[in-house]
Amino acid sequence: METLAFLKIALFIIIAVTSLASYFTYSGRRRETAQTLKGLRDDLQPLRQISNEEIDALLPFLEDPAKPGTKLNLDSKDVYLLEGGYMRHGLEGNSSTWHDTIAGVEVILPFDAALFLGQHNQAEVVLAGNHAAVVRLNNGFDLLGGLARQQQVQQQNDNWAAGKSGALSPAPSYNLQFPQGENATDTQAGSLAVDEASISITADTPDSGIHIISQREESPEESLYRKGRGYGLLSALCWIPAFILLSFSQDSSSGPSLLAASLALIGLGCWLFWRRQKPGTPEKINRVSAPLSKTLLPNVERPDLPHQQYLLGANMAIELPKHWEASADRMLGQQVQADLRVSDYKALNLGLRLSIADEVKRFPLAYWGRHLTLALVGAAALFWVLGVSPGARLDAMLAYHWLKGSDAQQYDSSAALLAAQPGAGSLLTLEFQGRCQVVPPVPGWGYHRIDCDLIRWDGAAMQVEAPELNETVQTLYQGGFAQTRRDRMVEQLFRIRNGGSLHSATPVVVTNLREVAELIDSTCTLSASSDASRQSRHYCSQLQSILMHDMQLPWGLRGLDWDEFHATLTAPDQTDAEWEAIILNSNLEQLYSRARAMVSELMTDNTELFAKRLVAAQQGGVLLQQIDSSDNRSYYYRGQQDTTKLWEDLQYYSSEDGLQTLQIEGMLVSNQQHEDGSPLLLIDTARTIDNGWPATVRTLWLLLALLLVGVHGVLTARGLSAKEEREKALAKHCQSL
Repeated sequence: METLAFLKIALFIIIAVTSLASYFTYSGRRRETAQTLKGLRDDLQPLRQISNEEIDALLPFLEDPAKPGTKLNLDSKDVYLLEGGYMRHGLEGNSSTWHDTIAGVEVILPFDAALFLGQHNQAEVVLAGNHAAVVRLNNGFDLLGGLARQQQVQQQNDNWAAGKSGALSPAPSYNLQFPQGENATDTQAGSLAVDEASISITADTPDSGIHIISQREESPEESLYRKGRGYGLLSALCWIPAFILLSFSQDSSSGPSLLAASLALIGLGCWLFWRRQKPGTPEKINRVSAPLSKTLLPNVERPDLPHQQYLLGANMAIELPKHWEASADRMLGQQVQADLRVSDYKALNLGLRLSIADEVKRFPLAYWGRHLTLALVGAAALFWVLGVSPGARLDAMLAYHWLKGSDAQQYDSSAALLAAQPGAGSLLTLEFQGRCQVVPPVPGWGYHRIDCDLIRWDGAAMQVEAPELNETVQTLYQGGFAQTRRDRMVEQLFRIRNGGSLHSATPVVVTNLREVAELIDSTCTLSASSDASRQSRHYCSQLQSILMHDMQLPWGLRGLDWDEFHATLTAPDQTDAEWEAIILNSNLEQLYSRARAMVSELMTDNTELFAKRLVAAQQGGVLLQQIDSSDNRSYYYRGQQDTTKLWEDLQYYSSEDGLQTLQIEGMLVSNQQHEDGSPLLLIDTARTIDNGWPATVRTLWLLLALLLVGVHGVLTARGLSAKEEREKALAKHCQSL
């Protein structure tokens, strides 16, 4: 995670530094072009005055490229000669800005002047602020000629759009012969060097070679071929929020209204997908007659593989379906009739045999993309519902009972329950007396535990004797082995020592110090045995330390080790002596706490033996295992345990008091057999009739997702197969023409 964050920061820094460097380079070049023009102003000599006609043609182009819409004003009508190389620089991003320069001066190129640029250029320009507007260029371009060519193109476009019968008015034809060298381009504050090209204009050609015969509207087949059926996005945008609303509608309080909204969206999505689509406004089709030719255009990405471009007449580029190209190549150089869509020049008919409408009729179009979209939406919804559902099969069963209004089956004895043999998915209500079960540990890990989610109904009586505890262990287990009394004099001395306050640490006098020492010594003797744990020996050291160091001892017991301490207290000549010591109540509680921990370690073997006896005695009746499918936590305790608490629980649950009156409601998940031979019924207590609404919603959610995946998955596969078969049939059909 840290590495990913570092990479993101590094990438951000690199992008920021690169962008700043590009911007500063771009700004620097703009300042250079402004300085270059400023330096040339004194040296340039006017050639002539720009005519009014040229001014009128130039005015629409007098804008600052860096500030679109900002008009520029001519400094004067003087026309100057600017001579030098051409470069292009700018910034490219969400909105690109490019600047053309000749001889280091930023120029404005009106009309089609850019087509007449070379490496070295001679341009007649007029000045407008920090820019120079081109009036003439390289003895090939001039403003009035550019205006005439633009009007000529507009006239051709108007005639084409109107489908005016007759010869199509010609557009300018540029014969560009580019050298083989590659152009260098720097898209960020870089420059573009353009190699010199040989350019000729044939705008005065009397005929473009293209004759418009008539104009018509698209046929339904041609319209369908153009529009297709879409990708099903509108329908998907209905299904997605519908599934989101389904997830929220599991709450029974607001569920019905959310479910109704979800179903309304689903209905709308189905209608949008399966509705009969209107043909829409048909586009215009022009039937033309012209010679067919083909030329090669340079491919920037793959110079070794130039693009093939089909042309009608002198220079009308058209687009043919891929599978028509072989047939079209046999018509090259011939006068052909073609139906072209006005908007994009796509061929819908070519010659006498190639027809899109005929192909659509003979080989119906295959659609699969829209089905794939909904299949993916359904798959996402399916994974989602399987992730939130505690069990799809049981959800469906509970939904069935809820919709049917079924009542739970009631049984008052385990015999009646076994005789009825309810199947999985049945709703049960059981009232009985049962006992929590002692569960053995997982092999090699964990401890015995009492599981009150596993109940035995009508089991055999528990007649198990608990293992006898050592007298010393019993004394420690019962606690309170230190006899104490309060002494006002002692308390007053502690107040004086602590500045007048006890700070909630009350001193008490231990009156049976000898008995406490003997008890701890006996306990430590038990912990020293080979089968005692290291932890119990550690607790022994802590108990000894509390007695010797945390108590105010008589002078005769101070500074001794444990053996000397114990020997002094238990010496024969000290039997009549009354040994007392002072201890704070907090230290006394610590003494009891360490003693209980010591007991827990020493009682482990007895507790495990007791638990094993109880496990063996658990026989007969019916075992009921309760689960809560709405809670994914694991209740099995694998860590350290309080042995004393387990000992007490084992004694309680094996006694008559451990037989409890219980009630279990839920759904029968499975009917199994326990390893001890008893019938074992797994009951999900979260699946009651009161929880039928969420289960019903999840079941509906699952069915809808499966329906989407199933129906549209199959239709996607069929569509892909039909598309492949159509392509093969079209290829075979075109070969036969």
